[in-house]
Amino acid sequence: MFLIIVQFILIIAGMFMNGSAVIILLAPILYPTIIHYGIDPVYFGGLMVANLAIGMYTPPVAVTSYVAARIAGASFDETNKALIPFLIVSLVAIVILLIVPGIITFIPGYLLG
Repeated sequence: MFLIIVQFILIIAGMFMNGSAVIILLAPILYPTIIHYGIDPVYFGGLMVANLAIGMYTPPVAVTSYVAARIAGASFDETNKALIPFLIVSLVAIVILLIVPGIITFIPGYLLG
Protein backbone atom coordinates (compact mmCIF):
# COMPACT_ATOMS: atom_id res chain seq x y z
CA MET A 1 0.00 0.00 0.00
CA PHE A 2 2.91 2.32 0.77
CA LEU A 3 4.31 1.94 -2.76
CA ILE A 4 0.97 2.71 -4.39
CA ILE A 5 0.55 5.91 -2.39
CA VAL A 6 4.12 6.99 -3.17
CA GLN A 7 3.55 6.31 -6.89
CA PHE A 8 0.59 8.70 -6.94
CA ILE A 9 2.61 11.32 -5.07
CA LEU A 10 5.49 10.97 -7.55
CA ILE A 11 3.24 11.30 -10.59
CA ILE A 12 1.61 14.43 -9.13
CA ALA A 13 5.00 15.88 -8.18
CA GLY A 14 6.26 15.14 -11.69
CA MET A 15 3.34 17.08 -13.13
CA PHE A 16 4.48 20.26 -11.45
CA MET A 17 8.25 19.98 -11.12
CA ASN A 18 11.25 18.77 -13.07
CA GLY A 19 12.15 15.13 -12.40
CA SER A 20 15.65 15.82 -11.11
CA ALA A 21 14.33 18.41 -8.65
CA VAL A 22 11.75 15.95 -7.33
CA ILE A 23 14.43 13.28 -6.90
CA ILE A 24 16.67 15.71 -5.01
CA LEU A 25 13.77 16.73 -2.75
CA LEU A 26 11.99 13.43 -2.14
CA ALA A 27 14.68 10.74 -2.29
CA PRO A 28 16.33 11.73 1.03
CA ILE A 29 12.91 11.88 2.67
CA LEU A 30 11.67 8.55 1.31
CA TYR A 31 14.93 6.58 1.61
CA PRO A 32 14.66 5.77 5.35
CA THR A 33 11.05 4.73 4.87
CA ILE A 34 11.76 2.33 2.00
CA ILE A 35 14.62 0.81 3.99
CA HIS A 36 12.25 0.38 6.96
CA TYR A 37 9.72 -1.46 4.74
CA GLY A 38 12.48 -3.62 3.22
CA ILE A 39 12.18 -2.24 -0.32
CA ASP A 40 15.26 -2.45 -2.55
CA PRO A 41 16.58 1.09 -3.19
CA VAL A 42 17.45 0.23 -6.83
CA TYR A 43 13.91 -1.00 -7.40
CA PHE A 44 12.45 2.11 -5.80
CA GLY A 45 14.73 4.34 -7.87
CA GLY A 46 13.52 2.69 -11.06
CA LEU A 47 9.91 3.18 -10.02
CA MET A 48 10.62 6.77 -9.10
CA VAL A 49 12.12 7.59 -12.49
CA ALA A 50 9.29 5.83 -14.35
CA ASN A 51 6.63 7.76 -12.43
CA LEU A 52 8.37 11.08 -12.87
CA ALA A 53 8.61 10.42 -16.61
CA ILE A 54 4.83 10.02 -16.72
CA GLY A 55 4.42 13.27 -14.82
CA MET A 56 6.65 15.12 -17.28
CA TYR A 57 4.18 14.71 -20.16
CA THR A 58 0.96 14.99 -18.16
CA PRO A 59 -0.78 18.38 -17.83
CA PRO A 60 -0.97 20.93 -16.18
CA VAL A 61 2.71 21.75 -16.73
CA ALA A 62 3.62 19.01 -19.26
CA VAL A 63 7.02 20.32 -20.28
CA THR A 64 7.71 17.51 -22.73
CA SER A 65 4.25 17.89 -24.30
CA TYR A 66 5.01 21.52 -25.12
CA VAL A 67 8.31 20.50 -26.70
CA ALA A 68 6.62 17.73 -28.72
CA ALA A 69 3.89 20.11 -29.89
CA ARG A 70 6.47 22.66 -31.01
CA ILE A 71 8.54 20.06 -32.90
CA ALA A 72 5.46 18.53 -34.55
CA GLY A 73 3.98 21.90 -35.44
CA ALA A 74 0.74 20.88 -33.71
CA SER A 75 -1.29 22.54 -31.00
CA PHE A 76 -0.89 21.58 -27.37
CA ASP A 77 -4.41 20.10 -27.31
CA GLU A 78 -3.71 17.90 -30.33
CA THR A 79 -0.53 16.66 -28.73
CA ASN A 80 -2.29 15.82 -25.47
CA LYS A 81 -5.01 13.88 -27.28
CA ALA A 82 -2.32 11.88 -29.08
CA LEU A 83 -0.58 11.14 -25.76
CA ILE A 84 -3.58 9.41 -24.15
CA PRO A 85 -2.68 5.91 -25.46
CA PHE A 86 0.91 6.40 -24.27
CA LEU A 87 -0.35 7.44 -20.85
CA ILE A 88 -2.49 4.32 -20.58
CA VAL A 89 0.40 2.06 -21.60
CA SER A 90 2.73 3.86 -19.17
CA LEU A 91 0.31 3.37 -16.28
CA VAL A 92 -0.06 -0.32 -17.15
CA ALA A 93 3.74 -0.57 -17.21
CA ILE A 94 3.93 0.98 -13.73
CA VAL A 95 1.44 -1.59 -12.44
CA ILE A 96 3.53 -4.39 -13.98
CA LEU A 97 6.69 -2.95 -12.41
CA LEU A 98 4.95 -2.84 -9.03
CA ILE A 99 3.89 -6.47 -9.34
CA VAL A 100 7.17 -7.85 -10.79
CA PRO A 101 10.14 -6.05 -9.18
CA GLY A 102 12.59 -8.38 -10.94
CA ILE A 103 12.09 -6.45 -14.16
CA ILE A 104 13.91 -3.46 -12.67
CA THR A 105 16.47 -5.33 -10.58
CA PHE A 106 17.42 -8.05 -13.08
CA ILE A 107 20.33 -6.28 -14.81
CA PRO A 108 21.83 -4.65 -11.67
CA GLY A 109 21.52 -7.97 -9.85
CA TYR A 110 23.16 -9.82 -12.71
CA LEU A 111 26.03 -7.34 -13.06
CA LEU A 112 26.66 -6.76 -9.37
CA GLY A 113 25.95 -10.26 -8.14
